[in-house]
Amino acid sequence: VTAASGALSTAVLADSFMPAIQTKRGGLAPHALCDLRNASSVWIVEADNARGLRIKAPGAAEPSIPPCADAVCVLANLDALGRPLDDRIAHRADRVAALTRTMPGSVITPPLLLALLTHPQGGFKGIPPSSRRIAVLTQNDATALHPDAAGLAAALRAAGYDVVAVIAPRAESPVLTIAH
Repeated sequence: VTAASGALSTAVLADSFMPAIQTKRGGLAPHALCDLRNASSVWIVEADNARGLRIKAPGAAEPSIPPCADAVCVLANLDALGRPLDDRIAHRADRVAALTRTMPGSVITPPLLLALLTHPQGGFKGIPPSSRRIAVLTQNDATALHPDAAGLAAALRAAGYDVVAVIAPRAESPVLTIAH
């Protein structure tokens, strides 16, 4: 393992609703993580960074998921709904548009988000067949569930996610609902 790169910062990234430590650890290939794994260890690996934006489409070499992963969480922010599909909301907005067969600038709708999160080159990309698929839908509002959350969670479950969690990361009790 190489040393951590970057300066440690717990500042919230611009336009993000989640605090992030802006430092990375490099040097391990996904298969190497599997070699280090043992029954008593728990590893959380960030395989795909959205650069603090609400939604994203993976790049050509992403995500880098270890083949031994027990579970893979795919994140999207519900606050993207109703906003235009552009580079202020989506990392790789043109790729999101291509995967969802929509036009850049179109309003992000629940069907668009569903299409992105379930596309083989979108949310499902690189997930090992033996891994549990977990959709994590984030939202800024900690007081009320997003109006589209329940319907989108049901559609994600029907489309192949094992679990869908809706969370408000900054809330005192961040988990708002879980659909199994």
